Amino acid sequence: MKSRITRMTAALLAAVLSLSLLVGCKPKKELTRYTTIFYDVFDTVTQVIAYCESEEDFNTQMQALHQDLIAYNQLYDIYNDYDGVVNVKTINENAGKAPVQVDDRILSMLELARQMYDLTGGKINIAMGSVLGIWHDYREAAEKDASEADNTLPTQEELEAAAQHCDINDLVIDEEAKTPKHRKRRIMLSIVSIVLFVVLSAQLSTFSFSVTAAGERGELVAEEYERYRERFDRIEKIGDLEDQGFRLLEDQIFAMPLQKLPEEAVDTTEEPGDEVWFYAALDTRYHRLAVFIADASGQILYKTDQLEANYCYLGEMRQPVKKLASVSFQDVDNDRDTDIILIVQCHNDRGDYQEESYKVGDVLFQDDGNFYRDYRISDKINRFDMNKNPACILNFVRDGRSTEFLYTAETLADLLNHNFNVIEEQSYTRNFEKLGKLKVVLGTYRMAEYDVFMIYLIDEQGNIVWSFQPMEDYDNLYALKGIQGKDLDGDGLKDLVVFAKYSYEGENGELLVDTVCTIYYQRTAGFEKDTDFTENYECTEEDTLEALVTKIRAYWGWQT
Repeated sequence: MKSRITRMTAALLAAVLSLSLLVGCKPKKELTRYTTIFYDVFDTVTQVIAYCESEEDFNTQMQALHQDLIAYNQLYDIYNDYDGVVNVKTINENAGKAPVQVDDRILSMLELARQMYDLTGGKINIAMGSVLGIWHDYREAAEKDASEADNTLPTQEELEAAAQHCDINDLVIDEEAKTPKHRKRRIMLSIVSIVLFVVLSAQLSTFSFSVTAAGERGELVAEEYERYRERFDRIEKIGDLEDQGFRLLEDQIFAMPLQKLPEEAVDTTEEPGDEVWFYAALDTRYHRLAVFIADASGQILYKTDQLEANYCYLGEMRQPVKKLASVSFQDVDNDRDTDIILIVQCHNDRGDYQEESYKVGDVLFQDDGNFYRDYRISDKINRFDMNKNPACILNFVRDGRSTEFLYTAETLADLLNHNFNVIEEQSYTRNFEKLGKLKVVLGTYRMAEYDVFMIYLIDEQGNIVWSFQPMEDYDNLYALKGIQGKDLDGDGLKDLVVFAKYSYEGENGELLVDTVCTIYYQRTAGFEKDTDFTENYECTEEDTLEALVTKIRAYWGWQT
């Protein structure tokens, strides 16, 4: 039989219920600890621990809890039918056909799912059912036979075809009629990622908990987000921005073509193909970025704040957005519609990147008069440093070139197979004490008109032992002035010093070049980047690599 909820949700539910639900019944007399276990809901073992005045009081509450868990189990089931119950399976079976009237608890779950989609930038998406269903079917087929000889994985073509039906915006909810409906026949709901939150928040709130600070903070964030969304939803014209707490970015207003108007834009005087206007604004309280498409009269045709830059501080409303650094209008996906490439400048005031500025790239794809963002593409753009300029983003999304292999390759052969260009005259072999005999391999990979610079340490078998990215947030390797492997801090271990010039684009589009010295000290478990010498010394055009080595050693109080 197909499992009602995947193992992931089952494990989460069991963990939360068994570890954190210390239920208090009525704190009047001395309380006794009781526990019970349910085996028949959510395909898992559910343990509840409670402190009550009597066993009778405990049993009464557990009976009520068990009945409600059974009800939720049936309502949120995506695989099985139950007499007289309209559940999520029923909704999926009517995808693209007719709306289905459902229980308020399902509507609440779907609304929460939309909020979680927004809060996580699409990382929690209950509309992924068509993709998850493929993996489920393949797993079920594999489990039918004890032999692993015939086990197979889904094809890329199957998964990509199913991924075309995962847009949560195709789920239409009529709250008055209590009817959710799929606009597309093949969209399927998989509530594995959201059911845990619904069950715990809706049902278990009837008990008395020992609330943690984290829980209180989570409630506050949810309340803040609701109030923020109310302000955002009230913006119907560009003139509403200031009243709703948003500051218009005056230098980021551009005309752009919109190939088809949104269906809801019934009152606009614009025609498909006419120019519309792009606007960007910052929420003055939380520093969240929002973009708007409006007609010539300022009427909003499209708006969104679901942007990658608004998820730098996960689980928080306030974000480190400083400005919208770049906007580019191009056909990114070759469908003849004009898409939007965004690059946002952020500056963290805490955490791992405290006091550091960095860029966050994003793409809004135009489709049928609206725009959508694929968080998977945005994630790769930023995780693999393809966010420095619109040309690099375009080279990745449209042309398929990617720097991902620079960070995931395991061997020198992997690098070469992806057209990594080794700078042979600067590469050499050294004995790195604890790490053994290694070859220092320097090279570049071309993205658009930019050279991405990387350094690798390769062992005698061709495996990558360590990698370095000395150019960090610069756009391009302008000139490599040299690299040396010597003991710099006097601990007897060979370190690396890299001396290079890197270019980047200034605020007015001008080409700027910095001369940079980057140092990596060898430690017992690998290498550690210098944060002392480089913060106290600024390289100049007159510096040489040999002179820098002398200065670094003098900084640490020793000479050779």
